[in-house]
Amino acid sequence: MQEATIISIRIPKMVKTRMRELGIKASEAAREGIEMEIRRKELSKLQKKATAYRGKWVIVPDRQIAMDVREYRDSR
Repeated sequence: MQEATIISIRIPKMVKTRMRELGIKASEAAREGIEMEIRRKELSKLQKKATAYRGKWVIVPDRQIAMDVREYRDSR
């Protein structure tokens, strides 16, 4: 079992009343919301890294690849 910690949040009474009416468990909703936010932030971070690398890629024409493969095969 994973080690756990406790957090507490303060919500308006109206929200708590609506959650109770709809049968929503606060702990499950909070856990899912936090996990979704973590995934969203991680994806955002990865997108920023990908954007930074985009300019560093070099496009090699198909013809050049074919010539390099032919040269390698001929050298063996």
